[in-house]
Amino acid sequence: MARKSLLFIFCFFLISKWLMAQDPTRVNWEDFYPLHIGDFWKYKIEWVETGRIEVETKEVIAETTISNYRIFKKTAHYYHGIRLYNYERVDSLGDVYIYYPAIDQEVLVWRLGISIGEGWWTLDSTSFLKLTDKGFINAWGDSVIYLDFRQYFFLGGISWI
Repeated sequence: MARKSLLFIFCFFLISKWLMAQDPTRVNWEDFYPLHIGDFWKYKIEWVETGRIEVETKEVIAETTISNYRIFKKTAHYYHGIRLYNYERVDSLGDVYIYYPAIDQEVLVWRLGISIGEGWWTLDSTSFLKLTDKGFINAWGDSVIYLDFRQYFFLGGISWI
């Protein structure tokens, strides 16, 4: 009898851990979004309208505290042979910000913890990003979160996808 209850407790523990991983409010976004010094990653950008596929890489090279007393990671982006630097951070909701020293402001660039159908306006309010699909896929021998965003552009009351 003790063996069955131990098996039930173990299965319940596994199921509850799996359910917690599905709940975006319980994801540690600092662990999910790779902003640890030394992290190097690449991601694919697919332009549906033109069929063009781009690959961008990013490397986290330093950590710094910005004037608003938040810790940002300095990243080096490699895009079409050009090296660009950004200061990024992710908060507990999965919102990713980039700090722009020229305007002394942090700007929301990604919302990882949102539900399908939710979105946000870009800084200049000319486009809206909306989450269209979300789930888990197997990659590199692990289960990773897949997020699919669609960007809508607006000019003079006219929108296009």
